Amino acid sequence: MGNKFIYVFNENEYKKLLTQGFSYICKCNLGKQDAYVFENNNKSLNFTELDKKQLLFSNKMYF
Repeated sequence: MGNKFIYVFNENEYKKLLTQGFSYICKCNLGKQDAYVFENNNKSLNFTELDKKQLLFSNKMYF
């Protein structure tokens, strides 16, 4: 089973995931940084388009 959640840390990556059809869950605060949380429900994520450093994959959801 893969990771259930994708965290992105800037608005540009947030918009890219929305346009690719990922389900947006919420915006949360991880330390001093805001993060946008998406459900990892879309298999079309293309790492050549997204900077891997801007993504965090996790099975846990942080509040």
